[in-house]
Amino acid sequence: MRNEMMHRPIVNQDVLHYMRTEQKQLTGKLGELETYAHEQGIPVIPHETVVFMQFLLKQLQAKEVLEIGTAIGFSASLMAETLGEDSHITTIDRFPVMIEKAKATFERMGLEDRVTLLEGEAAELLQTLEGP
Repeated sequence: MRNEMMHRPIVNQDVLHYMRTEQKQLTGKLGELETYAHEQGIPVIPHETVVFMQFLLKQLQAKEVLEIGTAIGFSASLMAETLGEDSHITTIDRFPVMIEKAKATFERMGLEDRVTLLEGEAAELLQTLEGP
């Protein structure tokens, strides 16, 4: 198993099964990306977190989001799509393989203008960012 964190027991297994399979699934390119990540063992947020993030982001109506750890760009894409055209996501990753995969994801999703991918160590890059 490549990504053991996806299978750690946090809640009852029946509840977990419901949250991951019976809640509204993602469709389109984002759904395909989620499926690909699971098939490849790439660490992305589990589906119950997807649903929670969609709810929370819609309530907060955030315009700027900072993410540390991009992987293939799944959660940044989810946030950008959920928040809409007037939002911007800044995400940081240090692994060249993931950076290339994330860039390809943002291009495929048409999000290059709404997602900024910073390359390098978060501890160093955070010091260069402006904002709250």
